[in-house]
Amino acid sequence: MPGSLVELKKISYRYDPGSPFEKLALDDISLKLAKNQTLAIIGRTGSGKSTLVKHINGLLKPQRGQVLINGQDIWASGKLLSTVVFEVGLVFQYPENQLFASSVAEDVAYGPTNMGLDRYEVDRRVKKSLTEVGLSAEILSADPMRLSGGQMRRVALAGVMAMEPSVLVLDEPTAGLDPIGSRQIMDLIDDYRHREDHSVILVSHSMDDVLNYADKILVIDSGKTVLSGSKQAVFSAGNLSLLEKSSLDLPDMIKIAIELKKAGLNISDQSIISVKKMARDIVDNYQRLKNE
Repeated sequence: MPGSLVELKKISYRYDPGSPFEKLALDDISLKLAKNQTLAIIGRTGSGKSTLVKHINGLLKPQRGQVLINGQDIWASGKLLSTVVFEVGLVFQYPENQLFASSVAEDVAYGPTNMGLDRYEVDRRVKKSLTEVGLSAEILSADPMRLSGGQMRRVALAGVMAMEPSVLVLDEPTAGLDPIGSRQIMDLIDDYRHREDHSVILVSHSMDDVLNYADKILVIDSGKTVLSGSKQAVFSAGNLSLLEKSSLDLPDMIKIAIELKKAGLNISDQSIISVKKMARDIVDNYQRLKNE
């Protein structure tokens, strides 16, 4: 894919090489991400997902392979590496643990300030990013540690969004949230992606979030690629057994489709990724059975 925003070429990485604790974490992993796409990286616990995303913004250096941002190897020079943190914003699991300042304003301003922006631009970005995560300016003076859990997570996201990275990398962004809170966080991330024309890399155990929000999917297990491609391809009927072998639960839509097929209904592969198409298939089946 020419002009990929992010490209990983045959990345391999071992923890504690040469020691009794040596562990192969990534083995020949490649991926490509274009502008305004969401890529979901999924796999069982310990599959290498978090290790992989730490390579994307330079927290880990590949022992073999290349990490390219806008076609440039981030490890080619110190200058390139120093700018990656602003180009690729990484939001860790439980991002509220990233909060540290005495006020929301100071916390959200930390990244833009370190980019060397003037005070006017920093203030603009702080207010804009808080609006993007659904918080008002009234919260600027509040102590982040005294906010609710949901507000803390939104402030942490705002702090990364304020740097306006081309790629937003999120490691389990809905971990610990109830279904309503999870949906709100995912919706605001999706809105941000489309509004700012940026890209998102999502690490998630929620297969429903993957189905609802991702364009492309990378499935890894024991540091190796199991499946890679569009969500239509990855969730096609022929690949479901591979997902189950990787200890991955199936999205609810796919479970429903499987049961409907067992009951004798004609459900297309396209229906498993669209509520509207699923509803249309069910209506068509109802009309067919009614007329038989």
